Amino acid sequence: MSQLKAFLKANGVSLAGITEKAELALLAAQIRAGGESVEPDLDTGGGANSGESRPPPRNHRGSTPPGALEGRGSQYGAIRCDERTFQKWRQKAELRSLLVNLDRVLWEGVDWPGCSMASILASSDVKLVYRKAIKLCHPDKLRSSSCDEALVQHGSKLFDTLKQAFTIFEKKEKANAAYAVPDCDL
Repeated sequence: MSQLKAFLKANGVSLAGITEKAELALLAAQIRAGGESVEPDLDTGGGANSGESRPPPRNHRGSTPPGALEGRGSQYGAIRCDERTFQKWRQKAELRSLLVNLDRVLWEGVDWPGCSMASILASSDVKLVYRKAIKLCHPDKLRSSSCDEALVQHGSKLFDTLKQAFTIFEKKEKANAAYAVPDCDL
């Protein structure tokens, strides 16, 4: 595992908050395959592993308890990221990376549980988390929630970026399926 960490550090990957060996292996594989560094943390901090900008507390059922959003204004608060942070997130272009870092570009008061790279290694898990993310930031849903126009536009940018990444993800999945070895009993 120390060789894996050394490889990732040599390629400029921040290891802050990464504890799972599967996450490290996936990052190393992405670097080897794409030839470019994949950095799991953005400069702005926040997110599930950093201890900053945490979402509201949750009860044992995983939902936000009553009163947890008090003092935050309307149902949805201000957008937490600036344009630079959004562009940095958008450049990741790989769907898994976008989903892991989605909490850094969402707005306050949103009910997003987050995910780790290890939790979305299987393509079926990626599709499940993707559907939840799309449902969360769909522009029509935001308009029907009477959100302000800036939030709807931000949600629309998130929605478009995730859709593009999912299209690429599906193409890669189909290409990989073409090379899969069928099961056979000998």
